[in-house]
Amino acid sequence: MPSIPLPLIPWSRTTLLTARTSLGASVTVQQTALDLFSLYDAWDGTQTLPICISAPDPDKIFNGRDSDNQPSKRRWEELGTAWVEGLPEEMRKRAREGKLNAEDLKVAREQMRASQDRGTEGKDLTIGAVVQIAMLAGDEEQARELIENHVTGLYRHMQELWDDPEVDERETRKWLGDHLGLHHSPEIWKILKNTALGEALNVDEEALGAFVNEGCNLIRQRFTQGPTRPFANKSISELLQILDESYVAARKANPEAGEHMSILSIAEIPSSFLKGPATAHQITELEERLKQHAAPDSDDDNEDDDNDDYSPILTDEHLPDDYKDFLRQSNGFYVDEPADSTGLFYDTEMVGTDDTDFLQDMDFTLFPYEYTSVTEIDNIPLNNFVCFSIGAGGDEGQVVLIPPSSVKPVLEAFEKTYADASEVNKRYYERAALDLYGGLEALRQVEWLCVVWYHWDPAQKIWGSFRGHLEHCVEYAVKRRREDEKEAEKREHDEGNLANK
Repeated sequence: MPSIPLPLIPWSRTTLLTARTSLGASVTVQQTALDLFSLYDAWDGTQTLPICISAPDPDKIFNGRDSDNQPSKRRWEELGTAWVEGLPEEMRKRAREGKLNAEDLKVAREQMRASQDRGTEGKDLTIGAVVQIAMLAGDEEQARELIENHVTGLYRHMQELWDDPEVDERETRKWLGDHLGLHHSPEIWKILKNTALGEALNVDEEALGAFVNEGCNLIRQRFTQGPTRPFANKSISELLQILDESYVAARKANPEAGEHMSILSIAEIPSSFLKGPATAHQITELEERLKQHAAPDSDDDNEDDDNDDYSPILTDEHLPDDYKDFLRQSNGFYVDEPADSTGLFYDTEMVGTDDTDFLQDMDFTLFPYEYTSVTEIDNIPLNNFVCFSIGAGGDEGQVVLIPPSSVKPVLEAFEKTYADASEVNKRYYERAALDLYGGLEALRQVEWLCVVWYHWDPAQKIWGSFRGHLEHCVEYAVKRRREDEKEAEKREHDEGNLANK
């Protein structure tokens, strides 16, 4: 551990290795790189000073389109004016036109100071926005003073968090972004690159070098081996134990939660959400039912046994071993009713009773859109698949299993598409396969797919096995417990302070 803490988030408290998507992992890398570039003369030191910093040009910087908000607008057109929203209305037009003066700068500084005193997370005006105002007002000296005092202060706070085991990457990044606002000021880099804030913070350069080397090794590991699975060595029984302990503790800390094992409908918190094990007869009965009946409300559903178009959910397959192992440990995972929309998994009687026919219209694919949108390569649709529901996913959703009879044609379509793809596009497919399924060879061995869909979020989540999804559920439950207990501790502290007044 460095003698003087680094003003950075330790790698062990980031999601670099655990982020399921390469995009998520790369965000961690990029944010850390920006910290380093803010603290040191890294631009010139690496001879990578981009034109967007040395000579910002609104017509060239960030030319990508923001499809989520305004498809016709370039990102820079949106970011380039977003910072003025924290200004008084009469100043906004002048700010957009670059016609600011010393009085405007004074008002902006007072507003930034007031927002910090109120603890509003810099939503009123970020440091970056005020630096931009200073530069537009022609006062580089005040811009430099803002950076040397306020930006240094933010990273000094980061130093104080270095040894805190409860540091949350997402919360810390949000706090830093809300206060700092680097994206609000292209001009800020002209000063930052010559300020050497790291020296002002007495950063141990040897420790910094070790941090960078560690990061390089972890980046190499993440992008060659894929995301780590923190619970990969746990049995199904152990996974369920962690899942149960986490949600019981989370609901004790936050009994008002309205989703993911909500207890609002019952009188007291259960000591456990685990159910009795399903018997061999119940599991066999479920398999037989899925072989004899089509999904409810599907086009093939017909009580007439002589209907030649009748198509059962299962053909010759049995339920996957990992899912049967789950049922043998606990016949479902819910609060008090199997049909509870905040429960995670149904019991054997409820499995396969939901209408899933509408999911055919949700455009499920082997690779989600984010992996294929850049080059518009084929994301391999799951056409005319059969599936059955096994739970609500904790929040009014559908957790479905897709059997081998529907998975095999999808994998065959992928193999053909992959073989015909260019070398560049092959790399995209390989990256997606590594992130989601453990690599190309692991993808080729997939027999069952598990897909989760929520009516409030059309984006699918997909795994190459039931166990993969269960591990995700455990990760989420552990995180919820940590967040709910932290919030409960804060609430108790605040209530204590009020009582003492």
